[in-house]
This record gives sequence, C-alpha cells and structure tokens, in this order.
Amino acid sequence: MSKTKYIINVFAVPYGKYMEEGTRPHFPPIQALQWWAKRKFQLKDKEALAVAWAVAKAIAKRGLAPRHFIQNTIDRWLAEGKLERYLVR
Repeated sequence: MSKTKYIINVFAVPYGKYMEEGTRPHFPPIQALQWWAKRKFQLKDKEALAVAWAVAKAIAKRGLAPRHFIQNTIDRWLAEGKLERYLVR
C-alpha cells in the first residue's frame, strides 16, 4: 500500500495555533479576548471586557490545553476518504 504525504497550510484566526497546540500559563492580551468574547457570546463592550478578564486570569493560572481541532479534522477527513475534496491544487 502506498502512502501519500501532504503538506497542508491552514489559514485560521490568529489564536488558532495556540488553541491547536495549547500554551503554558501566560497573561494573554485583554483586547483580543474582549473581541473574542463579543463575537462568541454577542456581548456589549463592558460585559465582554469582564469575560475577557476572567478568561485571561484562567489562562494566566493554567495555560490552555491543546484542542487539536485542526489535526482531528484532517484525521477525520482521511478516515472518511474526503481529504482530497478539500485540497487546493
């Protein structure tokens, strides 16, 4: 059985790499988290800022666990024989 190798460039939101791979504890930028909270939860500025601070404190304490959402998707597409459908040639 021959194995085909692929190099895949993934274009994602700026924080996608950190969600995929996880991080050590650090204090993330509040403005970026506020933007995320507004989009994710449809909040007003003040509410989004409160959520951003809470999330930032949690990341500062624990870091982010890796989610592997990109790798899991690619693996699923390979298992289902659908990967080539999504490749750009």
